[in-house]
Amino acid sequence: MHTYVYLRRVKPLDTQPPVLAVSVERILETSWDEGFAKKAFKGLLKYDEWWNKKRDEDFDLLCSYHDPLESGWDDSVRWDDVKVQESPHGMYPVEAVDLNCLLYKQRSVLSHLAKRLGFGELAKNYENLAQQSAQLVRKKMWDGDFFYDLVSGSHKMLKVKTPAAFLTLFSRVADNSQAKTLVKHLFNKEEFWTAFPLPTVSKDHPKYDPEGYWRGRSWVNLVWFAYHGLKNYGFYEEASKLAKKVFRAMKKSFSCRENYNSATAEPMGAVDFGWSTLILDIAKQEAL
Repeated sequence: MHTYVYLRRVKPLDTQPPVLAVSVERILETSWDEGFAKKAFKGLLKYDEWWNKKRDEDFDLLCSYHDPLESGWDDSVRWDDVKVQESPHGMYPVEAVDLNCLLYKQRSVLSHLAKRLGFGELAKNYENLAQQSAQLVRKKMWDGDFFYDLVSGSHKMLKVKTPAAFLTLFSRVADNSQAKTLVKHLFNKEEFWTAFPLPTVSKDHPKYDPEGYWRGRSWVNLVWFAYHGLKNYGFYEEASKLAKKVFRAMKKSFSCRENYNSATAEPMGAVDFGWSTLILDIAKQEAL
């Protein structure tokens, strides 16, 4: 059994993955509330301005994480080649593919809210910014076969295949050809189609460890992004296939565990973990 301990640094972290816009969109799709929409719009606007001012070091419209813990991917293999021990941060700035997909989503939501709330000029500005963000991810982070993170400034590709790439499907950033290629990777038994799908690093990577924390275990939140991403591109049968495999694996335990051994589907980590309850949303979708 592998144990992983990650000590927090003295310097507080500045951010976490920008998923607020995803929640705001879901809430307002269910029931439009003008007061909530205005409050959410104001907060998201300030948050996006922060990303633009503080995390776009090379002014290319692609934003960066400065610390592994900010990403939510803690000790991931993604960060191994950019860690800096002497830095006040944990690593060199990385223009992460999932981060920029979520920011594209955030800017799209801001554009939609601005239009509905009567801020026409802001709506146009954020639509343009969103489209520029998507285009940069499609062109700079795609190597012809997969989406990869970039080192800020040099734009060196960090060639580590992870499920972060599938957020290009969730956010609708990938073009149709890229989407088809990603689906092949997802269902490849030597990459991501393991006993519990979507290990946090591809099975064919030399550092893959099915018991490793973010180094090979599987997490339900990444399955959730991929499931909805597949449906976004019309891969409905594939989405159901993914859902059913995860359902079968999770039935072996009596709670939503933090993560799972990707090779055996053994439940691991904390019990009754919040992220993992996203399986209920998938179950609801499959029942429709």
